Amino acid sequence: MKRLQFVRHARDFGMSIDQTREFLVPEADGPGGCIKAREIVQQRIDEVKERRLELARLAASLDAMARRCDATCSPSPALPCTIFEDIADAAA
Repeated sequence: MKRLQFVRHARDFGMSIDQTREFLVPEADGPGGCIKAREIVQQRIDEVKERRLELARLAASLDAMARRCDATCSPSPALPCTIFEDIADAAA
């Protein structure tokens, strides 16, 4: 039961299956286990920081799309929405 709870908590911290598995090998609780655990946690910190940067870039892009739409779109259905253009251009 403790093992299952550990796996759930590791998942709550965003640990991958491989990272969690590394915590569960018998050697992880012995001498040197703290060093390996620290490496795994540092790897997760780095991943979270990188993801935060990606999300900030995404938010900036979405904000720019919304501002462009606010500035150029009219209520007229005859004009295409700039958001569709922005998404299509990003895919190209």
